[in-house]
Amino acid sequence: MRSSFVLFAVALWGGCSTPVVVVDVQNPQGLAIAREQVRVDWTGPTGETRTATHDFAVNANLGTFAIKLVQANEGVLRVSVEFDDATGATVGRSTGTVQLTGKSRTDLALLATRFFNHPQAALVGGQPGGPGDRDGPTGPDPTLAARLDEPISFVTLGKANTAGAIALVLEACGSIRRVSSHEGSANQVDRILPCSRHTAPASQGLFRDLSLDAPTTMVVDPYGPTLYIADGARILAVNYPSFDADPATLTYYDFTAAKGLAPMRVADLALSPYRARRMPGDPPYNTLFVADDLANVVWAVPIGAGVPTIAVGQLGPCVATLPFNEQAQPPVATGAPWAPGPYIAPDQAHLCAPSHIDTGGIGGTGSDSVLFVADSGHGNMRMVAPNALGAGTPGVTTLFDGYPNLQAFGYRFLGGNVIIANTDIGAMFFWNQDRLNYFVLYANPTIAGVGATNVISANSTPGFTERFNILAAIGAAGRNVPLDIGFDGVTHVYRVSDGEQGDAVVSRSFMVFPERNNHVVEHLTLNLDVEPWVGAGRHLGRESASTTTVNQPLFAAPIGLAWNGNDRLFVADRDNHAVAALQYNGSAVPLAGVSAQPLVGCPRSAGDVDGPAATAMLSRPTAVAYDAAKSVLYVLDASGTAVRHLQLDGDGTATEIHTLFAADSNDGTSCAAAGDGGPAAPAAPVDGGVDAPGLLGTAASMTFDARRRTLWLSHVDTPDLVVVNVDDPSTPKLVALPSDAVPGGQLAVIDATLFVVGRAGQLSAIDLLAATPTARSLTPLMLPGPVTAAGTDGEWLYVADESPRVWRVDPLDVAAAPTLLVGDGAHGVVVGSDPGVNQIGGFAYDAVRGVLLLADTVENVVLAIR
Repeated sequence: MRSSFVLFAVALWGGCSTPVVVVDVQNPQGLAIAREQVRVDWTGPTGETRTATHDFAVNANLGTFAIKLVQANEGVLRVSVEFDDATGATVGRSTGTVQLTGKSRTDLALLATRFFNHPQAALVGGQPGGPGDRDGPTGPDPTLAARLDEPISFVTLGKANTAGAIALVLEACGSIRRVSSHEGSANQVDRILPCSRHTAPASQGLFRDLSLDAPTTMVVDPYGPTLYIADGARILAVNYPSFDADPATLTYYDFTAAKGLAPMRVADLALSPYRARRMPGDPPYNTLFVADDLANVVWAVPIGAGVPTIAVGQLGPCVATLPFNEQAQPPVATGAPWAPGPYIAPDQAHLCAPSHIDTGGIGGTGSDSVLFVADSGHGNMRMVAPNALGAGTPGVTTLFDGYPNLQAFGYRFLGGNVIIANTDIGAMFFWNQDRLNYFVLYANPTIAGVGATNVISANSTPGFTERFNILAAIGAAGRNVPLDIGFDGVTHVYRVSDGEQGDAVVSRSFMVFPERNNHVVEHLTLNLDVEPWVGAGRHLGRESASTTTVNQPLFAAPIGLAWNGNDRLFVADRDNHAVAALQYNGSAVPLAGVSAQPLVGCPRSAGDVDGPAATAMLSRPTAVAYDAAKSVLYVLDASGTAVRHLQLDGDGTATEIHTLFAADSNDGTSCAAAGDGGPAAPAAPVDGGVDAPGLLGTAASMTFDARRRTLWLSHVDTPDLVVVNVDDPSTPKLVALPSDAVPGGQLAVIDATLFVVGRAGQLSAIDLLAATPTARSLTPLMLPGPVTAAGTDGEWLYVADESPRVWRVDPLDVAAAPTLLVGDGAHGVVVGSDPGVNQIGGFAYDAVRGVLLLADTVENVVLAIR
């Protein structure tokens, strides 16, 4: 608010040669200020300095005052104002720097900026704990709102359960979640074991104290009842009488040590009795099979008494070329006879990094069990039969090969099948990288079979998942019709056996597989339909909504933030290859998100396409900066190798995006219509960029100096900065950092100074008012961890490290110890309205409300502190 005091100052001093600085101090945040102290520091052109202080008693609206300087018609003037409340406590500060030019009057506007004292971080947007796109739950089931974080294994007590059963999901971080279901539909997800605390692994103890540092899979013995968890070189056995048991009552012990198995590296587990078909009177599970991808064997470990033996394979290094008798018999056309074999003794087989194992029956009720092994190092699938198809002795054969990225598989005796009329078959579905394949194993389980190895998903796009029918896909694949079906990161398959269909936790399916990179657990129904069972995931299927409320949007590594000057936040959603606009209710305390909208980019599809924003594509954007004067958003894209400017219209809608330093790009694709989430038809070539020298190297950080209309970028590979005048970007310049600086520094502009914070806390400063900007070294910041981001509210420098904590640094006294702002050193998990922090990737500041906004790249949320 300007007062009449400004007019008085002009009348008194306006015509004099003595310079006058008129300072307008505003208080948009409504701080309760009773007193302000003004400090003036002036540095003349030849280095002379002068300091003056004065106290002003003010009301909450502050006002305007004038400062008279004697014989100071040149040089740089810094004005610093501190604000006290009625109790005398300092509640805020504001600083400003101007360059005196000899004019009789210089104006300087300041905003009262609050102190963040003992702040709490509040959730503004995003779903904690699991990456995803900005869309909400898929499908009609409200339980899909539950988010998973890299699920790698799924188990259920199966036959021991009834409708309303419970399953467990193991996540890559070491967390275990319990999923309750009713009649096959999941309805509740709870975390019963937190992510690993990286403590020294104990050989036994309480389940709640268990720390998993390298989990790979788990399997449950429903007749034990015991849960076996593979964690690196050890297998842990958890006493688990029922999945609804209180975790606080459970205990565990090191099953590997008890059996004398070491050293080893557990890739997968499987349980099997002598017969895979569960029939009345069958014995309980008595053998735990262990895929050891370090020793290149599969162990058969008795659950009760007995010592471990090798089920298949030979101890030792991988064999580069397999002998002929271990190579697959090439399958012929679909429907033609397929001859299994040759069979060799299991101890003669050579395995290389077995990645997945499973047990199953090769035929109908009462058939012998077989063991399937994914020999990933050799790219083939082995089958170990205890009776070698009537030969009377165990044997192993290679079913198929030629799949160098063989990941996971699931086997099922299907019975009657509509694709092969009047024929009983057993089918194996397996994943080669992200593509789903199938192998029809037997038409007659005792005599002959039909071989059909085929790719179900041709031209698949990782991460793009939608509901589809496998039977239709098999029929289409048999007719050589390519289908667009893809999966992303399938790591483990749980097979519900035939006799458990009515009782298992997923009562309408026979196969469940977690998708680690898609953050969902998928399931196959009896009709062979595949769709997500729990988790919303990063995939953007056609069933997804294109817009959503704030409690639903999903980010995938949000890293860069920029405030639009009102109530909107631009978010660089790195792993979604997109930029989002997050709107929030600024009158709410704490801030409350309202909606999240895609602004530009194709979620989960990387590309390099300029032109209309609706069809443009980005690739791992890492930073954004907003130019309010021209309604332009600058985007640091392509993992730091390109800068693009996105034009916004009057209501904030993105219209055009172009490359700033070179001709526009077009990689031949464009983003499909909003909400579809996949590449579409080729985009027409456009050229709206500035043909100018490109950046040298790869940029690590970007910031915009609105007063001087310059864009600054730091480099990953050189300790230099690039400065660009955005009104004339044709001549970018390099500014060298001090010799003790390191590449990749984080940038923040505070008034007339650019601060560069190195990875290890090295601090440099550049005077932006100097005729030739040069950098000088400052006292390094003493932080407990490497720096991940830096930001500012215009008065203070904020630095985040990997500890994880957020610190406040006084730019006027960088030698002083940083003040801890938020974070307790433990990796945070967002809970309720007072979340912790994990790894902060970027800052933004809402100057109207005095709120600092943070992007958490691990929890995939946007937080606010005030």
